[in-house]
Amino acid sequence: TECVKLMQWVLKKKGYYDKSVSGWFDNYTLKCVKNFQTEYNKKKKKGKYTKKDLLRTDGKVDKYVLAALCAK
Repeated sequence: TECVKLMQWVLKKKGYYDKSVSGWFDNYTLKCVKNFQTEYNKKKKKGKYTKKDLLRTDGKVDKYVLAALCAK
């Protein structure tokens, strides 16, 4: 879908996705999302944070993951 294409494109720009943007949420995309979530949490833990500031690392893309992807 177009939403998945956009997410893959953003992951690619951030260095988490290195395949062609397909629009399919396949196992590789899932792995890339999980990697992004894990790295995001590592960066958050270096500063002040609360547990609610961290992303779940299950590969699900919710509004919090989308906000994190869109952040600088």
